[in-house]
Amino acid sequence: MSSIKANIIALSLMAVSSYGYAAVDCAPVTTNHKQCSFDIPAVKDGQAAVFENNNKTLFSGATAVVCRNGKLTVGKTNCAPTSPSNCSVDESQWFGDNDAVCSHDYQSQIIKDGGEMRVNSISGIGHVNYQCDNGNLKVKSMSCGKQFREEEATKINKAAVLQTQSLTTTKDYDFKLNFESSYYTSSTSSRVTAQAVAKCMEIDGFTDSSSVTYNYTGTSGGNYQYTATCPISISNLRCDQEVVSASVIGSYNSKEGEFTNEPDGTRVMTACSNRGFKRTYRDLRYVGLDYPGILDDFRVIMTCSGKDSLCDDVKPPLGTPYIVSPSSCYDSTVRSGLLEVSSGSSVSTAKVLDEVCEPLGFTGLDSMTTPILEDQTGAFDYYRVTASCTGYQYTDTEPLMASCGTTAPTNGAAVVDFIDCDSANVTGLLSGDRNPATWENNIPPSNNSISTSLCNANNFATLDSVVSSVKSGADDTMYEVTARCSGYNGPERSECATDTECFGRVLPNNTQEPYLEVDGVKYFNKCYSKTNNPDDLCLDCTASSFSFTDPVTRNTCSVNVSTLISGESTNIPFFDSGTHGEVDIKCNNGEKSVDGASTCYKTCTGGVTLGWNDARGNQSCGQTVPAGNYRHEQRVSFSSSTRNTGNAVYQCNGYTGGWEIVSGTCTLDCSGSESWGSGTSRGGTNKTNACSSPLPTVKHGATGTVTSTASLTSGQASYTCNDGNFVLSNQSCNLGCTSQRGRWGDANRCQVNLSSQNHGASGVYNNDTSLVQGFNYYQDINGSARLTCNDGRVDVSNESCAYVTGLRYSGWSSWRWTSPLQKQNCTTWSPSASSVNEGQSFTARRTCDHRQISTQNVYKEWNDGRSDTFVRTDTKYQWVNVEETEQRTGTRRYLVSQGWGDWSSWSGWSYGSTTCSSTNLYPGVDRQTCTRPKTKTRTRRYVYTYSSSPVTVYGSSQTDTYNGGSDTVSTKCHATGNTSATLPCEPIDTGPTCYSGSSNRIEHEYNEQSDYGDNEVVDEDIKYIRNGSVVYHFSYHRDRDGKETRKTTGSKSGYSKGDNLESEYKQYDGGAGGFFTWDVWEICVD
Repeated sequence: MSSIKANIIALSLMAVSSYGYAAVDCAPVTTNHKQCSFDIPAVKDGQAAVFENNNKTLFSGATAVVCRNGKLTVGKTNCAPTSPSNCSVDESQWFGDNDAVCSHDYQSQIIKDGGEMRVNSISGIGHVNYQCDNGNLKVKSMSCGKQFREEEATKINKAAVLQTQSLTTTKDYDFKLNFESSYYTSSTSSRVTAQAVAKCMEIDGFTDSSSVTYNYTGTSGGNYQYTATCPISISNLRCDQEVVSASVIGSYNSKEGEFTNEPDGTRVMTACSNRGFKRTYRDLRYVGLDYPGILDDFRVIMTCSGKDSLCDDVKPPLGTPYIVSPSSCYDSTVRSGLLEVSSGSSVSTAKVLDEVCEPLGFTGLDSMTTPILEDQTGAFDYYRVTASCTGYQYTDTEPLMASCGTTAPTNGAAVVDFIDCDSANVTGLLSGDRNPATWENNIPPSNNSISTSLCNANNFATLDSVVSSVKSGADDTMYEVTARCSGYNGPERSECATDTECFGRVLPNNTQEPYLEVDGVKYFNKCYSKTNNPDDLCLDCTASSFSFTDPVTRNTCSVNVSTLISGESTNIPFFDSGTHGEVDIKCNNGEKSVDGASTCYKTCTGGVTLGWNDARGNQSCGQTVPAGNYRHEQRVSFSSSTRNTGNAVYQCNGYTGGWEIVSGTCTLDCSGSESWGSGTSRGGTNKTNACSSPLPTVKHGATGTVTSTASLTSGQASYTCNDGNFVLSNQSCNLGCTSQRGRWGDANRCQVNLSSQNHGASGVYNNDTSLVQGFNYYQDINGSARLTCNDGRVDVSNESCAYVTGLRYSGWSSWRWTSPLQKQNCTTWSPSASSVNEGQSFTARRTCDHRQISTQNVYKEWNDGRSDTFVRTDTKYQWVNVEETEQRTGTRRYLVSQGWGDWSSWSGWSYGSTTCSSTNLYPGVDRQTCTRPKTKTRTRRYVYTYSSSPVTVYGSSQTDTYNGGSDTVSTKCHATGNTSATLPCEPIDTGPTCYSGSSNRIEHEYNEQSDYGDNEVVDEDIKYIRNGSVVYHFSYHRDRDGKETRKTTGSKSGYSKGDNLESEYKQYDGGAGGFFTWDVWEICVD
């Protein structure tokens, strides 16, 4: 840094001189240079000084200044990255198609060594990708302008739609299937043709029955064998897929000991993998026996996938991005075409910005969806994304929506009110921005929208501020906006800079009119005047066209000359598409003439194609001159040729207006086919020129390697294009192997048919049992070998071949019962359950023939010493008569018991006829008593009890009758002997009269008893009997639980006890404790 500063001081002081003036110092100031900022303090008059930049974190710089009479002059200044290995990005400008111009300013950040930086254009859509290489700034890529745009953005979803997302194609195949028939034909037969078509129809998807052919192959078991050829077109196949027909061994059938089941998925997949396919199979179109009668060899037809080598040269069309739905005048959702990335790589945001947003006119990327994988070709992956792009740049010319762009006020244009030559207030009607909540344009327009639609659209570079933004009338979507804009760059700028009375219209550069020039632009000088000549002076030359002839070139040119004063001379240079040169013209008394040197050349035009010769004298190279007009002796250099290879320099001949070659070289391109090869193959075939291949058209000096495309050859050669001829070197050529049978193992027991294959083709092949049917147990022969085609001969390696040498029997096992046990000829069970009482267990017996089994295993013995393998189990049977017993239960119903049942309850009383009798009551008075007899009954039935329902059966019944005596119906007193003479019955009171006997008495019975420790049971009964009738009865009962029952009928009023007539007492002994009493008294009537 110190050396830089010293150099700047030295260079600056060399420019300082001394002048005499009053000393005025220079005030402090801040200046900028590139990325450096310098704070310069006050500098004394006449002082020169050097100052370093303020912040040296990223950039270091210095500037030299000198102060003269108060004016600070900045001299040499530099600014560079602090680390010399880093890079700075200065301002730059670059160009694109359709006159697109892009630029960017100085960048405030450095690029570290090895790092990269993307810089977007500030004057148009575009960007530059820079890379820093040890202090050297390199451009990796750049773009400018819209790269492609198929339709206007307002036509949503009308751009090119993605084409195929997964490349598929249709392929034709001829599949061969074997079948047999009872009919023979050596040519064609309708019956055999029908059978061949039926066989082809077993292939899933086969429809072309008219193209089926077949050929006779031999006989088998009395039938005739044929091979049908089944043509079929398979669609929707990816480049890594093929439909394969293969012979596959079946799956093992344990019952038969053979491989007679249809092949499983593993065996089918192996058929694909042996042919170079990495992924699983699908669409199994056919499974069947390969040869009729051979039960373990199957033919399968399926789609194999994952052979990526088939896809190396295939790429899908990428399509183009298109606008889906704008969210504002500057933002939109965009759908990409196919984005190509290396296999396994991801899609970066920079790639989406470059290939999705920028081509449609956007400068930024806000977000994008997760990329969706649409296709793969092995080397590349292809994704599709939906992106939110921002910063749309073509709102005025191609608005995203009809409401976008500058919506003018009622007079149809924005109102521009200039404040000064650089700034103005601009007023206009703008559509609101999209409201994400309502999806309507009803929120105030953004600063970005105002800047583009008002400032930029009216030739202002910068939006300084928004003065006002209000809704316009009742329309929710329109706003009247006034913006303060600055940085005016419109057509008025020059008028403002030349705003004086002398500046007129703008004149062409070769004008002959009086003019004033500012910033390289010529304006008509309205202040110019000249004095008119007096009548006696010479005449002026009026403005007109003037022609002259160049004495050297013999060409005639014409120029327009303005008015000249007599004696005035002028020099006029001219250059157009026809002629160019210059001429000095002098006016003499109204006549114009050439005054001095003049030149007139014919102009050479661009856009013409020029050709030059090769070494053979033929015009084999050519190139087109860029469009434009060219002067005499102006040269054009061609570094390439539109055909073949060459370069040339041409010069414009102004004498003729034609192009002349100065120098040139032309060498021819190479194209055609080449052959090579020599010697004899290992198979004994002459290899002279056996390998060949067409070569692409290449430029002189181009080198490369070509691979033989001749059938059954494998080889390469290096080539060099030498002025139209290919020169071959480093040649190799090996022959492939024709179709043949591969054999290996003892007595060639393992064999396989090999198709034609190229040199170096190698694979592991399994034995094809259909080819070794002459050997015993041929179905069990299995083995594999690696068969390699080596320059015309098949080599065998890594071989194995196992086969069965014979069968071994294990011997019969002991007899055992079959499981489950098999029976026959069984007698009836005895005794039967119906003859034994119900519920009684008993043993039933019968005899049956039981089946017994004996087995022996059969094993295969192998030549390679492996363990014997199981083949089958042989079985034999015999029947043995056996007595069987079985515990059963009787089902016969039987009588359990019988006898009389319990008595029913007593019925109510039944009364007989009433009878009356009289007895003397006292002298002269008899008492008549009328009574009626009464009885009650009860019944019972004879009961039979059985073992099962109906359990109870009733027989005859019995009835028991109880005589209850008689009841008094009525009594009265009457005169003795005259029942009609009723008298009172009350005698003179002489005290109670007592009566006794069975019809007049008082009975009292009391019983108290306990049963083996239970609570006492008490019963008490009291009766008052008068004249045979119970006039009062009391009964009482208490059970063991203490529950009491009392019952009273009648009344003992008017009666009392007399003498005790009977008395009894009984004591209970033993377990039943308690006592019993019985008393009888006379009944006395008051």
